[in-house]
Amino acid sequence: MHFKFIDSANIPHNEIIGSYDFILVILSITVACIASYTAFVLTRRIHKNNKLPWLLAGSFIQGTGIWSMHFIGMLAFKLPDNISVSYDPLITTISILPAILASFVVFRTNPKHSNMLINSILM
Repeated sequence: MHFKFIDSANIPHNEIIGSYDFILVILSITVACIASYTAFVLTRRIHKNNKLPWLLAGSFIQGTGIWSMHFIGMLAFKLPDNISVSYDPLITTISILPAILASFVVFRTNPKHSNMLINSILM
């Protein structure tokens, strides 16, 4: 599947053409949906019991779901064979923290006292 965002008459000579692996794109969407569903089921327990373990579990699941969706999406983008891409394991692992922290902040708010639209935008 190829997406073109520029007019073919104005193609630069150094353009890099890539494609997406459709199966990995579908997997990315599936992972995001399962992680979101699981996290929101867990967060129902947060407000009923007001327990920190449920908040941490929901934040971790939602954050890893967000991170996994993006990482699988990056792997789905295929570049030409003469271009290699590598990921630093330390930086890649650390990159999961903002997603977990954003999930923690949003799940910490009580839905009765907050605007879910604003929380969704923040996440």
